[in-house]
Amino acid sequence: MMTVLEVIRHKKSFVSVLCPYKISCHVKSQDNISFLHIRYHLYRGRVNFKKLYALTLGYPQTILCESTVSLQNSPFTRFRSDSFKIRMMQNFVLSVVGKLSFSPKICYVDKTGDFPDFIRQCSADITVITDMPRFYENISHDMADVFVSNSFDDMGHPHIILSVSPPETLPENDALIFTCQPCHFQNTPFSEYRLPSVFSEIQPDCLSREYFLSGLYEIGGAEFLQNIIPTACSDGVKFYSADYMAALLETRR
Repeated sequence: MMTVLEVIRHKKSFVSVLCPYKISCHVKSQDNISFLHIRYHLYRGRVNFKKLYALTLGYPQTILCESTVSLQNSPFTRFRSDSFKIRMMQNFVLSVVGKLSFSPKICYVDKTGDFPDFIRQCSADITVITDMPRFYENISHDMADVFVSNSFDDMGHPHIILSVSPPETLPENDALIFTCQPCHFQNTPFSEYRLPSVFSEIQPDCLSREYFLSGLYEIGGAEFLQNIIPTACSDGVKFYSADYMAALLETRR
């Protein structure tokens, strides 16, 4: 079961002299998905991780918490993973491609070869840029529209660039760029994805929707969340729907 730690800091008062902290634990559930929610009220001093460890015996020691919570010298590690966001990015792009009246050219950048499944889901002319071509050999043999290379020189002139990790550089292009992390190129990439209100009734206020759903997907047993389709993407300034992105691509075919 997934564990969420919420640290609530209080101003020093008479109460803090008598009690440096107070802990409450609740199991929250919705649609057969559950997680342990620990609310740690900190009145003075530091978080008592020995006490928390005793409460979480039998649970994974990888926990979800705000980045401002220091887990240094504790038995816990903060959950971090881009797998869910990569899936959301892929799902959004698939949604856009499905709205097009033509088959776009896509450059798919997966340097480590960890996410080849996207290729089987996408009906398009795809060039894969990877340092691990062996992970794509079977796919490229089965699909005539897939070309695998380790060089951006073979990228051509794609309509869409989809990168599971931001590349350090990209050749000059006018493609729509989708990544999972903000980066700076000639064209501003889309790196944020608006998610529908799933499990909003049990989502702790201290966590973003993306981070919370990522935890449920990775360690909370909610694998079906991989099928979520984001409602919009953002370049850090404004959100754009899949319909808008598809219409924009139609002008560039």
